[in-house]
Amino acid sequence: MEANKRKIVILIWGLLGLAFNSCAQNSLSLKDVDSLVHMKEANIKLRLKREVDIFLQKADASLLYDPIYFPFLNSYSTQIRDKLFECYIEKKGCSGTQYNRRVLGLLDLPKYMKDSLLNYSATEPEVRASAGDTVIQGLYIKAYQIFLSQNIATDIDLQNHFVDKKLALILLLYIRSNKSVKEYVNGMSSTGVYEDMNTPWDRKKNKVSIFATLLGYYSAYIGGSPLISDFYYDRFLYVTDQKYLGIAYQDYLSQLEKYFFVRHNIKIEIKAPYMVLGQEYFIEH
Repeated sequence: MEANKRKIVILIWGLLGLAFNSCAQNSLSLKDVDSLVHMKEANIKLRLKREVDIFLQKADASLLYDPIYFPFLNSYSTQIRDKLFECYIEKKGCSGTQYNRRVLGLLDLPKYMKDSLLNYSATEPEVRASAGDTVIQGLYIKAYQIFLSQNIATDIDLQNHFVDKKLALILLLYIRSNKSVKEYVNGMSSTGVYEDMNTPWDRKKNKVSIFATLLGYYSAYIGGSPLISDFYYDRFLYVTDQKYLGIAYQDYLSQLEKYFFVRHNIKIEIKAPYMVLGQEYFIEH
């Protein structure tokens, strides 16, 4: 349950961005966005450093297994991998070993650690794929391709086909091999859209593009350029009529295509008609 909550948080974060005034964001340049991204990342890195210090004292790896830390954990590889490896298997004095394995899967590891994870029967499939099991990676890629071929009509379908089944919404990005990330990025060429069933009852249902969903996860799990930050793409996020997007939106898609080619050496054509067709709303709790 907790894992699913985290996935939903990432989806909301990726799609809706932070609580910035939309008008203010619309005027932000890439330079402005870059400053905001650095501020955001600095805050996350500070939190991660604290969590690493606590982990080294208490050996609770669950503190580190949070998607917001995924882009930054690798820099702590040499500092934390030995302690994580001490409890990668179930044994006396070790608890929560699944978190140890999953965090190890995000780090640079020597061959003997990878081999140990591959040889341990309880190692999770995505960790195996991260450690070099190309067969399992291939299964996740195939599952992702099947997902992209499905008729995703509503966000309920998205939950059923993509999240609940633990498909590559996050796992291809967790594995982080060149092949897995390329395959994920290739999915952004999808023209599919689905209805947001949480839209307030007195409004027409918002329609969300598969592209926007995938970009949101990529932004959260991989990060990098301000171009793919929610701070920047917020200007295109909500539109009540496609005609209001204009040439600026098409230019943005072209910039993304160039960015993905330079970073991942993959050519894609992004033809999403919009990100979200409808109006922003907030769910009351």
